[in-house]
Amino acid sequence: VAILPNRSSEMVGRNEPLRQLGKALELSAGISDENEAAAPKLVVCPVKGKSGLGKSMLVRSFVDQIHPDLKPLVLAGKCEQQRSTEFNAVEPLMDQLAGYLSQLESWERERYRLSSLESSVPLMKMFRDLALVPEIRAADQDETAQSLQDLRSSALQAIPKLLERIAEHHTLILIIDDLQWADEESLEALRMLLKTPIGKGILLITTIRSEAAKYKVVAGFDKLLGEFQDNVQVFPVELHQFSRTESDELVKRLAGHHDIDLDWIFGASRGDPQLIEELVFEARREGGSRSKDVLEIYGRRFQRLHSPKNELMAVLAVAGQPVPRTVAFRAAGIVTGDKTQTELELMRDRFAK
Repeated sequence: VAILPNRSSEMVGRNEPLRQLGKALELSAGISDENEAAAPKLVVCPVKGKSGLGKSMLVRSFVDQIHPDLKPLVLAGKCEQQRSTEFNAVEPLMDQLAGYLSQLESWERERYRLSSLESSVPLMKMFRDLALVPEIRAADQDETAQSLQDLRSSALQAIPKLLERIAEHHTLILIIDDLQWADEESLEALRMLLKTPIGKGILLITTIRSEAAKYKVVAGFDKLLGEFQDNVQVFPVELHQFSRTESDELVKRLAGHHDIDLDWIFGASRGDPQLIEELVFEARREGGSRSKDVLEIYGRRFQRLHSPKNELMAVLAVAGQPVPRTVAFRAAGIVTGDKTQTELELMRDRFAK
């Protein structure tokens, strides 16, 4: 079975990481190098690299190339730094799973044996979207009252069992983007997943900023991978800056008919793919690469911003670090109605993430 169909990726310089992700998927699905069946397993693939190197884009490109014969079911979520909700890394996965199951016909859901799933009630109370699934919603509500701690423990124990039943009929892929912003409750849920022996293959892909290696959650996750190595196979992927050849290839793709100085782009960007795109964009806007000063280029981009975007960017520049949304908007004097549009436009123009 071909994991990655034979077609060229739109990504530049990421063939090897894509191959590694494909290998990790083969391991989770129980496909050997000889194309023979092997024991499926839980495979964890931490994708690490500096911010801006394209970790999320790499994972999206990989998912787009999975062969449909594998019947993939992809549950993906992104951890938000400012989100205060518990289980911020796991709740999006459960919500998507609930959405998938609830839109199936009842006879289609029978194969997942949801009616016999233990601890359905605690699971539904912790992740309320699962109540959209009739078989889970119909679970016996007369269970003995539990403390919050016992409720959480029962729910966390039920997650691996639920995922295992889904994985019996799909190549199950779980994606957690920006794991460094996960909360401790999510780490607890991941601990239970890694701890529980699972008889069906699951691929867990996480993206992690390499500069966050010492963050408590990242260090804790790495520790879990070592602690439960008998249950899990770890297949790490590391992204690096572009080489000169890769930089030139990206510039040529983006430049169109414009004549852009390849030497300058590589020197100014130091192989950072996001910065390469920014510099080519500005060079195209100018009709070539007249300016060779990166600060001057970004200065002109900033001058083209209009209120209230320029005020918000000034706040972020002075802070020099991520700022809570409410604080940033208040400091920039932005009223409630302008918040969403301002934020979307800055992210669209790649001024903020």
